[in-house]
Amino acid sequence: MSTSKLVALALAALLPAAPASAHFKVLYSFCDDCGEGTSPNSLIGDPRGNLFGTTDSGGIKNCGDETPSGCGTVFELKRKKGGGYDYSVLYKFQDGSDGAFPSGPLVIDTAGNLYGTTRESEGGDGWGNVFELVRQNGAWTLKILYTFCPNGNYCPDGALSEAGLTYPGQQSENLYDGTSPLFGTASFGGQANNDGVVFEIQPQNGNWNYAVIYDFCSQANCADGGGPEAPLLEDASGNLYGTTVQYGGNVFELAPVNGGWSETVLHVFCSEANCSDGWGPGNDGLALDSAGTLYGLTVDGGREPCSIYQYGCGVAYKLTSNGNAWQETVLHTFCGPKNCSDGAQPKNTPVLDASGNAFGTTVLGGGANGTLFELSGSKFQALHRFCTKTGCLDGENPTGNLVLGAGGAIFGTTYAGGANHGGTVWMVTP
Repeated sequence: MSTSKLVALALAALLPAAPASAHFKVLYSFCDDCGEGTSPNSLIGDPRGNLFGTTDSGGIKNCGDETPSGCGTVFELKRKKGGGYDYSVLYKFQDGSDGAFPSGPLVIDTAGNLYGTTRESEGGDGWGNVFELVRQNGAWTLKILYTFCPNGNYCPDGALSEAGLTYPGQQSENLYDGTSPLFGTASFGGQANNDGVVFEIQPQNGNWNYAVIYDFCSQANCADGGGPEAPLLEDASGNLYGTTVQYGGNVFELAPVNGGWSETVLHVFCSEANCSDGWGPGNDGLALDSAGTLYGLTVDGGREPCSIYQYGCGVAYKLTSNGNAWQETVLHTFCGPKNCSDGAQPKNTPVLDASGNAFGTTVLGGGANGTLFELSGSKFQALHRFCTKTGCLDGENPTGNLVLGAGGAIFGTTYAGGANHGGTVWMVTP
């Protein structure tokens, strides 16, 4: 065991325990470098309580020269009647025309089909796909809906979509209807300055029509931001909200206007001294409550000094509007308590329960390698600290988005750790 891990475990013994009411359970441990998938991403759930997700690697061995461990999988954890879950692989990517390295949360439609994106395509030489997994008679068939950057290195349509997709009604937990537009982001490409795009893809007459609806860094001095890496959020009025990472990052809104889209920057990070308002939202998307308040996380920045990054270990924040302007309020600065017992570097999208409490994870801190936390307003509580025991059997480095289940259950993933060293799917119940 490494010296750093031994130090982390020693520090963990000095940390306050997670609340006794939070019960943690590993539902599945992925194996490192095997055909069942390795390093899971975000989860989604269906009305029956089944869980679906993707793995960043694993699957078919040697699917490409640079990917001997596999190009990723789509998996299901099917809920059993008597309790527990059965794991199955629905699809293994082959690094050919089907793509490689799926990332971001999936979308599920009313017929049970799944939609997502891959970071690569065409044998590793391409910039990714939008795909659909069609379920029919118990079998799954992959369909490519769109391939990014078909012309090679010139990518006006965008490249590298790693945040997943969103659709009308998703915030209300409705399933995708299969006919409305799907929206997503690509971190690179575009016609303005290669700083990424927001796109729309929609079925029409048996085909899928793809269109760029916003091109970043199209304003002077890139005032509109660049590099969107997080999932989008769509409100009931059809407005889209998201974050960018370049130039410190921002929160933006895209509003449909006269058949087009108008962008408004709601907040520019690192606007305060020492980036105390946060810096670099990374893969962190946004949540929206019933009052129209936005909640989010940043990977870096904050009021507390941080040994990991120059600009701090991240913040949790909210954005409220008075009708004319948006005001940011920092709810929590990470790595403030001794030994970073609250965690450091949140790398996912917060999720809200019916009472407006926010839940999220940090990839580091907590005494070892990450925390699950709850925020009630600005009141912070660590519900679980990962990898505080020998072997990291509970997993380490939780990075994927969370799913809230019945009875207050919380489901999530860790990118690494677990009994088989390839990450975990876990559940916390009150």
